[in-house]
Amino acid sequence: MADKLRIFVSGAETHVFDKREGLARMQFAYVQRMQDDMDRGITFNGERLHSPTQDQRTQFVIGQLLEALMINDSRGISMLCRYLAQHAPGLNALHVEEDGDEYSVELDWG
Repeated sequence: MADKLRIFVSGAETHVFDKREGLARMQFAYVQRMQDDMDRGITFNGERLHSPTQDQRTQFVIGQLLEALMINDSRGISMLCRYLAQHAPGLNALHVEEDGDEYSVELDWG
C-alpha cells in the first residue's frame, strides 16, 4: 500500500494526500458523520441502497469527490480524500479524464 493518495486530472497531478496523516478532530467527526449518513442508505446508480457495501460506499464517495473536483471545492476534496484514506486504504490514485462535460475515471489500487 502506498502512503499517498494521488489525483490526476487530464494527466496532470492535481492533489496529493498523505494517507498516514492523522485526522484532526473536526475531520474525524466529518468522516464519521459521512459513514453514519451512509448507514441510513445511499442512492447509487439511480437505485436506493438501504445497506450499501463498503465497495458501494467507496464508489459513492468517489462520485462525490469527482463533483468536488469539478467545482474545485478544496475543503470537500480534502474531506472526501480523508474518508477514502480511512476506508479504502488500498486506493493509490484516481485518474480523471475530462472530455467536455463528460469524464471517465480509472482507479489505481495498490
